[in-house]
Amino acid sequence: MTKHEPEFHAGEARLICRWERPSAIAHEILVLAKAQQAEVGEDYEPFDPNWDEWLRYERSGSLAVWTARTFNGVLVGYVLWLRTRGLNSASTVFAEARLVYLLPEWREGLTGYKMLKSAIEAVKSQGVDLIRVETNALYGNDRLSLLLKRLKFTRVGSVWRSALEKKQ
Repeated sequence: MTKHEPEFHAGEARLICRWERPSAIAHEILVLAKAQQAEVGEDYEPFDPNWDEWLRYERSGSLAVWTARTFNGVLVGYVLWLRTRGLNSASTVFAEARLVYLLPEWREGLTGYKMLKSAIEAVKSQGVDLIRVETNALYGNDRLSLLLKRLKFTRVGSVWRSALEKKQ
């Protein structure tokens, strides 16, 4: 994924959105991921990145982060994209939004919608055939699903899970 994309402005707040390398901003991603984890709650998987895999994907050009920053450079949102060929459809290039987050205080008006729309437009320009975004029902009102519907995404299934007890 290229890092020299034009900057987009999202919402009335005019956030600056652009591609960045996850390894270059890992410390900032961790801060927002902790806020995201607190909002989702303890019932979800803990954010404990496999940094070696992140770096491997980044070096191969498959992992990049679309960031949303204030004009003074503070990271307030991101979409972490993983671009891969399908295991069951080798001719298809998928872009999967692995993490999507915008701090609650920046979700007013159309800001979240415009940030997400800019992320989708940016990843479309990367030669992908299909975009996937997994939503999380643990957020409560599931605003992301509403935004995705507005952006003409189609719900194609559900994610089910069972947390197993670890053997001692």
